Amino acid sequence: MSITRLVLNGFRNHKNFDVTLTSKFVAIYGHNGAGKTNLLEAISLFAPGKGFKNASSEEIFYKNDNRFLAEGDSAIEASGAPGIEDPEIKGSSATETSRLSAEVSGSHKSTGILREWVVSCTILHHNDSFSLTTGCMMDNYQNASRRIIKVNDEVSGRSSELLSYLKVIWITPQTDRIFLEPPAVRRKFLDRITYNFFPMHAVNIVNYEKLIKSRLKIIQESSFDELWVGTIEKQIAELNYKIYKNRAECLLMIKEALKLNSNNFLKPDISLIGSVDSFIEKCEGDAIFHIQEKLKHNRRIDALSGRTNFGIHKTDIEASHPTKLIKANQCSTGEQKAMLISIILAQIKSIKQISSTPVILLLDEVFSYFDENFRHNLIEELVAIDAQVWITTANEQIIQEISYPKDIIRI
Repeated sequence: MSITRLVLNGFRNHKNFDVTLTSKFVAIYGHNGAGKTNLLEAISLFAPGKGFKNASSEEIFYKNDNRFLAEGDSAIEASGAPGIEDPEIKGSSATETSRLSAEVSGSHKSTGILREWVVSCTILHHNDSFSLTTGCMMDNYQNASRRIIKVNDEVSGRSSELLSYLKVIWITPQTDRIFLEPPAVRRKFLDRITYNFFPMHAVNIVNYEKLIKSRLKIIQESSFDELWVGTIEKQIAELNYKIYKNRAECLLMIKEALKLNSNNFLKPDISLIGSVDSFIEKCEGDAIFHIQEKLKHNRRIDALSGRTNFGIHKTDIEASHPTKLIKANQCSTGEQKAMLISIILAQIKSIKQISSTPVILLLDEVFSYFDENFRHNLIEELVAIDAQVWITTANEQIIQEISYPKDIIRI
């Protein structure tokens, strides 16, 4: 079991939302625009970054708009197998939750925006319970504070620390196009997977991006300190190597775990492609030294072009159909979605092989894209993995197809 309680205050269209859960499957049902995806987004904020919508804190504040639900419009109902106790019905109450501040702030009456948004969840794992909280305050000038993260009411310094307590994985309609998107989108997708295996990978990526910007700014000046630039290039070279090794090892684990997936799912061939990746693979001797020399050699080219032309920020991930031997972007939409699901399932299986950290899988309108037979196979595969699965749908039949104990949240 993973999340046993989820509380939202002032989060998008959920003014006060409080639900208690008991099942592996959580199905969120409601019409389009009701706020189903917002619940998943709230959970995604317990992963490093800004959640799957990549939203700023300012965008998340509850706004009193006619499009949004009134307080009390959300409810939870139980749907369990015989002999299984039904979940407690909490609905959308004003119950107090873990707050970021000691006092609950008021609202901007002129704008209808609450001054605070908070997401809190209680997690049960191996009979131990702990809480995670994140949120943001708004001052009288409508400026949002920096988002705060708490673990058991203790402030956490980095969002990457959340990976020690919970690993959140998702598939959204935007993720479905991963094989058709530019390389930067797939690279971000790969890095998000890698975070779950190597928590410091997120920090390495941030530091790398800062350093290449700093180097580029310096070498574009008419004169600069070569010793200083050399020091920066050495740091960049070290991070290139660390990031490459983490990505490569992560991909290797995913490829091994793909073999564990049911034969009902496509098992794509996946690999890293990019100049620095092949450079490191072929490099003899000290790879970091050779990367540093390459950066030094490219100074003039980089300065004139206004970008860093060699580095781990150019990497792409390539996937191919296992039997047709064609690239994923040339496959049908259904095949692409099936390959994506296979990779996500393999990721979860890999995580559980090396870690006992709870895993949450968020599936936003994923089931509606597949026929009933594929949905049945997917449900059976999800039952077998050690993760709590959150599903959104506007189709009640899909909920009925889940014959296992489940919590249903109707919005």
